[in-house]
Amino acid sequence: MKSHTKGTIFILISAIFYASYGIWSRLMGHSFGEFTQAWTRGLFLLIVIILANLRFKVYKPFKKTDWPWVIIIALAGGIN
Repeated sequence: MKSHTKGTIFILISAIFYASYGIWSRLMGHSFGEFTQAWTRGLFLLIVIILANLRFKVYKPFKKTDWPWVIIIALAGGIN
């Protein structure tokens, strides 16, 4: 599979996950609080990403020089 085809597939999958948030929010909005809803969605996406990585070996380990940036991005996402 060509690399641009893989990128297109990943963008489409990401768009589907992003677009489905409104549906899940509407269906489960009365059952969960705002924090729990985001936490549940994040956990689901993490599981999907881990399974995709185990299957397709897409992601590689971070270099030591990249760790400060990874931490900054993770903290910004956590605050968000």
